[in-house]
Amino acid sequence: MNNSDAYILVVHGSRNRKYQDNLDQIAHLTEATLKKQGLYSKLAIFCLELSEKSLSENIIEFANSCYLQNYKRIKILPLFLFSGTHVLDDIPHEINQAQAVLSNTITLEILPHLGLNEAVIDLIEEKYQKTPKAQRVLICHGTKVKEGQQEAEKLAEKITAHLAFWSINPDVNYVVEKLISEGYQTISLLPYFLFTGKISRALEQQCQDLQLKYPHIQLNMMPVLGVTSSLAKIIVKCLTMENPLNPY
Repeated sequence: MNNSDAYILVVHGSRNRKYQDNLDQIAHLTEATLKKQGLYSKLAIFCLELSEKSLSENIIEFANSCYLQNYKRIKILPLFLFSGTHVLDDIPHEINQAQAVLSNTITLEILPHLGLNEAVIDLIEEKYQKTPKAQRVLICHGTKVKEGQQEAEKLAEKITAHLAFWSINPDVNYVVEKLISEGYQTISLLPYFLFTGKISRALEQQCQDLQLKYPHIQLNMMPVLGVTSSLAKIIVKCLTMENPLNPY
């Protein structure tokens, strides 16, 4: 059936070709999942940064196209895992700018970011279950924004994982070496990122270095969440949910 809602996914942005390929793939999977639910809706993915046009300009162009096709509302989902400056300030600012230009022709509705959906926990648990007896380390990017820090802490608590960060303390080396000093022999590390990139590759190297330093310890570095049908289903769940609540 035709849907009165169109959808936008907002990502950070990157010049990396692999990243662009991942975006194309997740867009394709999301559209396919929507169609399986009988929703034939317009969908776009726009970058907050590293784009020829600003996010607000891209939203305005897309919204004008949607208006001509009788869409009434555009639901906008930030594909971010935690609250940070981009989620709390930058994206809402761009959306407000776009809405001011569009006036009442079409409604823009920003949704809670992807990481707030409880179903993401299932993706994490699925990865950790491959080594059920290992100590869990969840590696997040890290933010100094209070809301994002609290979200990371609560997520780690829910999945019974030790929290490590890429950009702030405690870092991976500290957390892993602390676990080793406490006598743990098997440790599984999950880089909590949507797609592979420079950070995930650097973390893989860091894990390899730790493994060389502690050959008697079993370190399992798992892949990032990645482009999967399961992720697409969660995205569609976020897009189609009415009155979504913040679980934190």
